[in-house]
Amino acid sequence: MTPFLVPSALTALRSGSVTAAAASGFASRRLASTLVLAEHRDGRLSAATLHAVSAAVALGGPVTALVVGGDAAVASAAAQVQGVARVLHAPTATASSPAVAESVAPVIAGAAARGGFSHVVAAHTAFGKNVVPRAAALLDAAQVADVVGVVGEDTFLRPIYAGNAIAKVRSKDKVKLLTVRGTAFAPAAATGGQAVVEQETTPVPSCELRAVDRGSL
Repeated sequence: MTPFLVPSALTALRSGSVTAAAASGFASRRLASTLVLAEHRDGRLSAATLHAVSAAVALGGPVTALVVGGDAAVASAAAQVQGVARVLHAPTATASSPAVAESVAPVIAGAAARGGFSHVVAAHTAFGKNVVPRAAALLDAAQVADVVGVVGEDTFLRPIYAGNAIAKVRSKDKVKLLTVRGTAFAPAAATGGQAVVEQETTPVPSCELRAVDRGSL
């Protein structure tokens, strides 16, 4: 990745001009599509996913949401998000089985490789920050973390120096893996979409969680 500072980027971000210009300037040239990790908890789609979908839409091209675990209701909720063209649902052994980073990352990598996605987007949440680096390692790519603006299909803005400066980062990887800051992208509408739900063929590895008694430690 090639970083360089953009002094006027904060003003552009606040006005929304960076994302708008990017969407209109290069979406028509983009042939691939974006895979968005749809986070969910307790049978409900996470609000952070709506922001991630908006970032994916700004990249241009069709957007596919990946739901790992959960039941059909979660996949249906993802299909209703405006901007999502397709939903891939990778069910776990049971709908209540935990979708942990160690089991989700291989599914992301498998779906991205099999589907030929050029971008993978997730919210910059605790879960997104845990799973995306693992998926990036499996795809032999570097992640771009905490993205706050989309300049081009390979160029993004992210804060550095505790947010006192904005770096413009260019990724040369075949698959770009991003975590996006929710406050930088307006949430996509949760209803009104009519995406098709399909089953993801990449198996979800089983992962057992158990408490360990550490004694006096």
